[in-house]
Amino acid sequence: MNALINIILIFVLAIPLYAQDDNDAPEITGQDELFTPEDTPLTITLGDLYVEDIDNTYPDDFTLTVLEGDNYTIESGSGSGGPTYPDDFSFTTTPSSGAFLGQVTIDGVAAEDNGVDIIAAFEPVAGICVGTGFFVQGGYIYGLNIYGDDTTTPEEDEGMNSGENFVLCVYDESAGGVFCYESEFDQWSNENGGVMPAYSDWEAVYDFT
Repeated sequence: MNALINIILIFVLAIPLYAQDDNDAPEITGQDELFTPEDTPLTITLGDLYVEDIDNTYPDDFTLTVLEGDNYTIESGSGSGGPTYPDDFSFTTTPSSGAFLGQVTIDGVAAEDNGVDIIAAFEPVAGICVGTGFFVQGGYIYGLNIYGDDTTTPEEDEGMNSGENFVLCVYDESAGGVFCYESEFDQWSNENGGVMPAYSDWEAVYDFT
């Protein structure tokens, strides 16, 4: 069977929210209809989506992420397969979390906005990942929510608790390795998804070597 598959996409757009406090949300005004024969790869770009935004330039200031699904696989633009992250870069979401803001440099160079490199937080005692994020232009951290322990379960191994330290590590595809920040962080707090007061400075720079 060589049926045509009509692709309906859920786009996740990472925009530089740090640009200004009164940043207006972008408006998605349309999307190309995408078709592909069964078992035939399909290339998806930001050009398939139509967006109006008075604060940022589309598509230059945006990053496109296609969510994982059970009925398809995602490959990188080169066609050689998508990024393969270390197994321990997976985490469990819980009702409690706090967002971490800032900029990342690697040996003094801003982390790449390539949709592949990621930053992750780890609770070092249990050795578990408690959240991941990506980078936008300039090495700014985007979407790093650090999750707390799920108080609705008896186990204390799913996330952070007050008083526990966490560490930050960066997966850099071009370097083929993982780099961890030289010191631990000790002011995690549950902000129910909001920004943690101790880590609310977009301009704070964390250099990984």
